[in-house]
Amino acid sequence: MNKKSQIQTIVLIIFGLLIIFFWIFLFPKKLNQSTVIFKNKTFEVELAQTDQERQKWLMYRKTLDENKWMLFVFPDLWTQSFWMKNTLIPLDMIWIGKFDWQNRVVDIQTAKPCTTAKCEIYEPAWTSLFVLEINAWLAQKYWIKIGDVVDLRF
Repeated sequence: MNKKSQIQTIVLIIFGLLIIFFWIFLFPKKLNQSTVIFKNKTFEVELAQTDQERQKWLMYRKTLDENKWMLFVFPDLWTQSFWMKNTLIPLDMIWIGKFDWQNRVVDIQTAKPCTTAKCEIYEPAWTSLFVLEINAWLAQKYWIKIGDVVDLRF
């Protein structure tokens, strides 16, 4: 290989690395984000996967974008209870369980904000692996109902 070919190869490698670097820099994949699909409508979700994230994720937030939702991911199928301590916005809570190998809505409740020491506890009628929190009354707006299939993209 002559010197000109070596220089061209090095330039191409550097150029390729720069493209990769800028792609990663401009379009970083956020590890705590995913998508949820209801009836062919896609929504971005933030994932709360650890105990710490699940405990404090929406506390003190004053707004939640209509198209960006919060998905709580649990390790076990269980009756996942929630309260709204230090949550400043009303939310629809959508519990999602596994039925027939599909993710299905098993319960929907609208939860009120709570900034006092005693807050109402919201408990679903069925066990679930996921709980989706969205702005209050959006479940009604998007016609989300118990039994609906949910496509979760991780």
